[in-house]
Amino acid sequence: MRDHVCDDFGARVFSESDLLAHKRIHCPEADDRKEFNCDQCGKLFRSLNNLEGHKERTHKKQEEDKPHKCYDCGKFFRRANSLEIHKRFHTMQEEEDRPHKCDQCGKSFRIAINLQIHKRFHAQQKEDNGPHKCEICGSLFHEAD
Repeated sequence: MRDHVCDDFGARVFSESDLLAHKRIHCPEADDRKEFNCDQCGKLFRSLNNLEGHKERTHKKQEEDKPHKCYDCGKFFRRANSLEIHKRFHTMQEEEDRPHKCDQCGKSFRIAINLQIHKRFHAQQKEDNGPHKCEICGSLFHEAD
């Protein structure tokens, strides 16, 4: 007896697994199964077990061959100096994208008004000598400069 019904199409199937198979084909947006994303290559997997197997087979050797990892983008390098050269790209890009730099802590901002707001927290921190959290960057200030 077909006891399982698709909410979207009204299709009737024999089992829960048949209903899930139907939904995967005809209602992909209704498929609420989790997807596990590989942080090294972006490939998607339907189970954590499959993701872990993929990482072990695909990326373990890669990590052994290239032990130096950039924590900004996840890219691996054979030599430490190659990583250092690569890191400069991230720094350069950040400086270009965030030209407004705080002269007290070095934090950079894209928009000048955000720097002005940030500087108020330095001033307030000096007045109160207490911990304050910057709404822009989230930095906590505990001591007077």
